[in-house]
Amino acid sequence: MSSSDSSITHDRDQPAAGGGSETLRSAATARLLGAEPGAEFAQFVDTTLARYTELNDQQQTAFLESLIAHSQPRQRWYMLHRLPSLLLRDFLTLLPAEIVEHMLSYVDGASLLRCCQVCHAWNRIISGLPALWRQKCHLLGTRTDLGSIDLEAVGGWKELFLCTQRTLWRMKTRQAFEKVSLKLPAEHGGKVIALDHHGDQLVAASELSQLFVWRLSEEQCVLTFSVFLHISCLKFTQGKFVVCGHYNGQLSSYDISDTAGDPERAERLQERLRRAASPDEPEERSEAAARLLRRFWVHSGPVFCLDYSEELDILVSGSADNTVKIFSLSSGLLLNTLPRHSHWVVRVLLRTGLQLSPAADAPPGRLLLTMTRDEIQVFEVENCPPWLGAEPFKSLRTPRLTVPLAETQRPQPGMHIPFFTPGCHLHGDLVTFVRQSPPTNNKISTASIVQYSLRHRSLSTRIVVSFKVKKLLAIGRRYAILLAPYAQESCPNLYFVNLNTKEVIASEKVPHSRLSTPDAAQLAMGELGWLDGFDGEPPEGGLIAAMGTELSRERCCRLLQYGLLACLLPPLLNHAALQTERQHLRTQVVLDSPAGLSSDVWLAVLPRLSELTRTCVFDRPGLGFSDRPMPPGERDRQLPGLSPPAYTAGGTVADLHRLLTQVAPQPLPLVYVGAGLGALNARLYAHLYPSEVSDLVLVAPMTEELLADGGPWLRHVHGRLLAPLQTLHVAAATGLTRLMLMFGLMEAPLSEAAELLGEEAVNRQKHLMCHPRHASTVVDEHHFLNETAAQLRQAGLLRPLPTGRPTVTVITGDRHDGSLPAALNDAWAAAARAAGGKLETIADADGVALPYLRPEQLAAKIRRVAHERRTRLGQRDEPVAAEGQSAVSA
Repeated sequence: MSSSDSSITHDRDQPAAGGGSETLRSAATARLLGAEPGAEFAQFVDTTLARYTELNDQQQTAFLESLIAHSQPRQRWYMLHRLPSLLLRDFLTLLPAEIVEHMLSYVDGASLLRCCQVCHAWNRIISGLPALWRQKCHLLGTRTDLGSIDLEAVGGWKELFLCTQRTLWRMKTRQAFEKVSLKLPAEHGGKVIALDHHGDQLVAASELSQLFVWRLSEEQCVLTFSVFLHISCLKFTQGKFVVCGHYNGQLSSYDISDTAGDPERAERLQERLRRAASPDEPEERSEAAARLLRRFWVHSGPVFCLDYSEELDILVSGSADNTVKIFSLSSGLLLNTLPRHSHWVVRVLLRTGLQLSPAADAPPGRLLLTMTRDEIQVFEVENCPPWLGAEPFKSLRTPRLTVPLAETQRPQPGMHIPFFTPGCHLHGDLVTFVRQSPPTNNKISTASIVQYSLRHRSLSTRIVVSFKVKKLLAIGRRYAILLAPYAQESCPNLYFVNLNTKEVIASEKVPHSRLSTPDAAQLAMGELGWLDGFDGEPPEGGLIAAMGTELSRERCCRLLQYGLLACLLPPLLNHAALQTERQHLRTQVVLDSPAGLSSDVWLAVLPRLSELTRTCVFDRPGLGFSDRPMPPGERDRQLPGLSPPAYTAGGTVADLHRLLTQVAPQPLPLVYVGAGLGALNARLYAHLYPSEVSDLVLVAPMTEELLADGGPWLRHVHGRLLAPLQTLHVAAATGLTRLMLMFGLMEAPLSEAAELLGEEAVNRQKHLMCHPRHASTVVDEHHFLNETAAQLRQAGLLRPLPTGRPTVTVITGDRHDGSLPAALNDAWAAAARAAGGKLETIADADGVALPYLRPEQLAAKIRRVAHERRTRLGQRDEPVAAEGQSAVSA
């Protein structure tokens, strides 16, 4: 035998883990064949397995495929049923129940229900884990001391979980809520301002000092009578009496017992009615006098809250006079006054069977809680024998415990004072209230439900909600009900919070209701036992809010507001429209000067135009008192998109457009009047912004044909004008211009019209001649005339003017300048005639391009254009006060 065979034999003689398993497998195979395993068959199996382990992965796979292919149907059936138990392991069926329960405790309840639907085995195992379902029921908020479900049976806790889950789903989808409206009797009106609920009855008080007693099971008002004073709050015991607090500081109690089944009580009531009857009093007042039991005197401010205990024969009230008064409920005597409160007392609670001592053997006592805007004070009444009666309440002086409502009792300077949120409830030794902070710049307003342990004097639970809270309506061991401010009809404002998971489980929408008192006396809660947890039965309870009459009154107020708005809106809109039309229907005339001249050339024309229309003159950048254009780099950075270079028509038009639409917005469209080079600017403006120009008036216009390359005018500008202008620039920079003006060697422009324009205008021209900036701009404008002409040609090709818009009027004279050669004057006249539009000629005129030489004729023609524009637009001629000359920087 080879070495490999000997090794195999050695392994069989001393079986390891692998060898033993293979031997067992061979024995099982032999039993399937119906024969005992012999030495020869065992040796065959061992040899085959040894050879199989020496193969690589691909060879082993090929061997298995061949083995399966040569197997009989019985062997294939065996492999089909044997392999799943070897390859697929079900941990729920294989692991111990304790481990399965621990693993499933991390799975939520909804996922557990899905797991129960996988197979019968899983359903049986998961349903039989009571501790697991008890944990899930606790998280949902169920109670186990009540209910009709047998929790000891298999699946009892699961059934309770399912019932609770169905109830929560119906609440979440708003199928569990039902709205019922109780309408006041038709003969009684007024807004309901106070409510209370007890058992099957509801007592409501209206602003007209009327009390209504409703039987909720029948939805019927069974008793109505008027009281003597306006009611602010109330509390009652079903079938017995109601205690009312009034705005004048008094309290009163009335008998509301039902006399239908008690003939003796009915007879006594009728006797009191006969004694109280008066011909001067209405029947309702007489009934109020007959039903009046006690009057309690007296606070110095409105009574905002009250509570009483029939067992202790104690009535407690809180008022706006910052005091709490304790009365005897049966006799009406004042027993004690607790004056030390920081603000209005908005909530009082009187409870028995509670004690603040942490000792387990401490006897139960009686607690009195008072709530203001700032704090909650807890008074503990000594546990005395019953025969002492109300004596312990007479000795109350200082609170046993004070709980601040804010995080810090006294806000530091600069801190927001927290919002006061009404609602204070005592459940066991936990007092629950809401802390709410105002919104800041970085976060929204948040509210927290705070539960404070009176026994341990520490914060027990804090639940943060992401919305504002109007009032904490009710709270139990498992759930709380919050009322949020009313936003709009589509948004819910009633929220139900799970105290275990600290999540909102459901929400509902209730109509808007204004607070009648700081503690919202017009809101009352129904049956609240389900707040301690569900017991498998559908919960019954509800919120009762007084809103019907108030809503109708709000509708009347809104109708009145809409009526006033409908009366005031038309004249206001008409006035605004007239003001807008006054601004936009005025004709806007813009005057542009010839090349190298400032806006002073229009001084004689401006007063004649401003009598009719709104007129504006401007100095191009660098001329007059305008700033020089920005450097190219800074211009591209500050004014992106304004690419035309300065001192050309493109740069001037871009600056003027920004001036008229952004820097100092003016009414558009406008009448653009341009003389000489200004005519080129006017035409380019109309090409680029056709909707902003209604009329063009071109005075002795310079055209792109006149500035054609090789033409007489371009040769005249470059050959005879640029050199003298550059000399004047150098003279201004060196101060020679000022010396020549002082010695009379040079005359300033506009000197020939000094009598018409005034000495001030001539002095301005002298100043500008001496200013290097102005002189440099004059040179640059003449130097870039060919660039301006190229811009006009390109604009005419790319953006031609619309047909008939704008209208063009050309004003010219017999000749341009008598001092120039005839060829230049003829070329200028031909260019003016070729400019298009209506041609207006001023007879026997020379130098029309200088407006100050022919101001009356020029102003008359411009006025005619403005008047025609008004006629086209249906505007009325309206004199406008003359506006002063404005030298603005574009």
